[in-house]
Amino acid sequence: MNKMINTAKFINAFVKVIQILAIIAIILCAILCITSLISPSTITNFLTNSVTRLHFGSMSLELNDKGIALLNDNINQLIILSIIPSIIMMIMINIGCIYAKKIISPIKNGETPFYQGNHQNIFKLGWTLLIGGLLQELCMQISFNSMINIMGIENFFNTNLISNITMNQSYSLSPVLVSVVVFLLGYIFKYGEQLQKESDETL
Repeated sequence: MNKMINTAKFINAFVKVIQILAIIAIILCAILCITSLISPSTITNFLTNSVTRLHFGSMSLELNDKGIALLNDNINQLIILSIIPSIIMMIMINIGCIYAKKIISPIKNGETPFYQGNHQNIFKLGWTLLIGGLLQELCMQISFNSMINIMGIENFFNTNLISNITMNQSYSLSPVLVSVVVFLLGYIFKYGEQLQKESDETL
């Protein structure tokens, strides 16, 4: 029993650290976005000629002087588009940590995890993972397409040899699969709570 309590306390402390790091990341990302909007020259001067490579999945493009100049002209928009999905992810991590601490709280205090209503925290965690994951995936797709439009993907290919350029969208099912597992865990806890209630009533 003491081992379970100590493990729960360790997990709770670890989740707190993750939550603090997520909050710090949100603040830093927000500061960077605000700075890009209020004082674009500050970011431009700081990053000028420091970014010379673009990454598109497994493909990496090394820019020449003209490419770097084009990138610098749009660096503030690109920064904001890149940061928004990260902010959403950190917000979802923060919310997830809140529910994770509620789930682990009874074990930390030496009580049964199957107290009435704990399964609702698991369901809320599942919805947070599902909505947050899908929202982040959507924002990443929007950001990627916006970056392509801003930079002009045709600028990176020999248009004398290519008649048309098409970008295929790919989506990750990881948020859905993880959420399904969490929802199943929630139903297991719900059943455990019913058994715990019947046991308490019998006693």
